[in-house]
Formats: sequence, structure tokens, C-alpha cells
Amino acid sequence: MSNIKILEIYKRFYNFAGGRGFARFPFIRAINNYVLFKLKPAEIIVDGDRIILDKYDALRLSINKNYESVIKRLVKEKIEKGDTVLDIGANIGYYTLIFARLAGDSGCVFAFEPEPNNFKLLKKNIECNNYRNVTLEPLAVSDKSKRMRLCFNRNNQADNRLIDSSMPNSIDVGAISLDDYFKDYSGKIDFVKIDAQGAEAGIIKGMEGILLQNNNIKLLVEFWPFGLKYCGSNANLFLELLSGYGFDFYEIRSTNDQLVRTSAKVLLDTYTEEKQNFTNLFCLRV
Repeated sequence: MSNIKILEIYKRFYNFAGGRGFARFPFIRAINNYVLFKLKPAEIIVDGDRIILDKYDALRLSINKNYESVIKRLVKEKIEKGDTVLDIGANIGYYTLIFARLAGDSGCVFAFEPEPNNFKLLKKNIECNNYRNVTLEPLAVSDKSKRMRLCFNRNNQADNRLIDSSMPNSIDVGAISLDDYFKDYSGKIDFVKIDAQGAEAGIIKGMEGILLQNNNIKLLVEFWPFGLKYCGSNANLFLELLSGYGFDFYEIRSTNDQLVRTSAKVLLDTYTEEKQNFTNLFCLRV
């Protein structure tokens, strides 16, 4: 049996197991890593764009044809030609490519990714698809411009976390605040995606000027209380910070394919440090 056929069979198993929550178990993740390392293709095609995959296909793109389908549909509805989009925590460029296509030649995308191996693939993926409207930065984003440590997961290139002190499996990276980066930028900023494994609070603090100057800005952020605590913040303060800038919260529920308006109380009751669960929020001023 060919590797392609084996991978097709495994796709069906993965989608069955993932849909029932089994994918959260360590032994299932270990099986995923082994199978994908052995069988995954070097690259895939998504919406006409080539995506060169990382070693273990951390995002599971080769076996999950509906990867974050609700989020993908949302950004297609909200991003228009001519928009300026920021991709914070771009990884290998899955969303960067989508943003570049949606913004078009009259728009632009700024993508930030501090992990060196991810950044190399990000750069390759933008170049091999011939997008000219993307600016790539090998930087972390934080509350201020400084040096930080990036703690990385050797088996999962989608799980890299910013910390202030040295730890095993960490590297020194440059970090910048968005207000510092865009201090001489006179254009509008329309949409910001932030997926920073718990560092989201610092990123929001470092973009106060941008938030005040762009009334119609939209945010797509991960909400992970355990990660926020790991990075020195907490869930309540993070939601208060966003509310203070006038944002309402819409939860992206991938389990039932819905975008649902919600509140800080509901989010804090549902997602906790103890459970280590997370969700994605679309933040909109109304």
C-alpha cells in the first residue's frame, strides 16, 4: 500500500478521533507526530496556494481539510481589497497567504514570526506564491521593544511561547511593540490576527496608539487563560483590557460552526487556568 493511501486512511481516523476530543490525549498526539513525520507530503495546496509544511505538520494541514473552517470563513467575510492586515504569530503562513489574497494588490499584510524555522518556511511560502503585498518580520511582538526568550516545543512548531527569563529549549529573540513598529506609518490598519500562545495581553498593551487611531479595527485573538497566566497576565485583566478599548466579544465555536456573541463572565466561567482550555474571539466595536 502506498504512503498516499495510508495517509488517506489515517485522515479518516484523525478526523473521527479529533471530532470526539480524542486528539487532546498525549498518546494520540504522539501517534499523529509519528505518522505525519513518516507519511506527510512536503507541501499541500490550499485555495490555490502552495504551502510547504514543517517537519511534523504541526497545524495538521495535510490531514485536516477543514482546518479552522469557521475562522477561515470569518476572515473571508471581514477582510476586503485594500485592507491592511497584521498577522501576529504567523507560523508558516497559512493565514498570511489567505490575508494576502484577500487584501489584494491595493492592500498589504505585515506578518511577524520570531521562531527561525517557522520564519524560513513563512518566507518560502510567500515567495513561492509570488505575493508582493506582504512584509515579513522575524520578530516577536510585545508590550515594548526589547529582547526576550522564546521557549519552543521541539515536536510542535505551533507551540512557541515568549518568556522574560531563560529556560531550557529557549532562544533569544527580538521583540517590538506594534506602536513602535508603526510609529511612522500613516495608513489605516483594518484587521489584526493575534495567536501568541498566551502573550496576547502584552501585544494589546503595546498597540494602544493603533487601537485609538483606528476606530473600525477588528481583532481575531486566541483566549487561553492558562497561557495568559504563563506569560505573566491573567484572563480577567486581558478581557478588561479589550473591553476598555470598546470591543465586544464574539466567540468562534468550531464545534458547531458558529460565531456567537458572548460576555467576559461567560468566557471566564467556561475557560479556566485549571481546565487549560481555550477558544478564539472575534473582537468588534459596535
